[in-house]
Amino acid sequence: MSRKEWPTRFLFEVGTRAWLRVYWGDDCAGSYHNAMHHLLDSEKLADFKLGGEVGDYNEDSWPMFCDRCGQPVPLNVRTDDDSDRGAIRQVFHRRLYRAPDGRSAVTRSGLITDEDFQTGDLWLLHWHEPGECWYWDNCDGRHLHVKLPNGREWDVDSRASNCTLKDEKTHRCWVRRGDPERGEPVDVGKAGHTCKAGAGSIQAGDFHGFLHNGVIHT
Repeated sequence: MSRKEWPTRFLFEVGTRAWLRVYWGDDCAGSYHNAMHHLLDSEKLADFKLGGEVGDYNEDSWPMFCDRCGQPVPLNVRTDDDSDRGAIRQVFHRRLYRAPDGRSAVTRSGLITDEDFQTGDLWLLHWHEPGECWYWDNCDGRHLHVKLPNGREWDVDSRASNCTLKDEKTHRCWVRRGDPERGEPVDVGKAGHTCKAGAGSIQAGDFHGFLHNGVIHT
């Protein structure tokens, strides 16, 4: 089988986007009905209070139809804290990233969210404060993620399911080199303090491959 390759590109997190969202049911293309109305963007990272609370908005502010199929929003609506059945209202947030070259023309102000990620996109997620990692004692709180060709996400800084040192919390199952924030290509392998799991590759669903010198490949 011939080798397949996908170049990577790093996405810088630059802010937060907020919507008014209503979702309900589970019969829209196998998922929830989803009605979204864009509110505003903020340059503050992880600003999950952006846009305020559900109670800050009157009835006319909320979207009225499912974005995918056009079904009207049910008359009975609730918030996440209610126990009654019906459509759920929320102020919804996503992180904003600077779009790579060639993608900004189809985005708002050259920015994208994780819904727009494509194969080869790399991004850092601040999961926790330093020293609070559920995998490692020496983690700075940020994990590098990769969008794989089959749509799965790979957390390079997580623990492999076949880790051979499950009680040891200073090694890395995948040792990565290169600082993507400085424009350096990322290389993932087993050179360093690691376990015996695999050969630095990733098995995620039906995809098995490597990330070497800034390129995902089979």
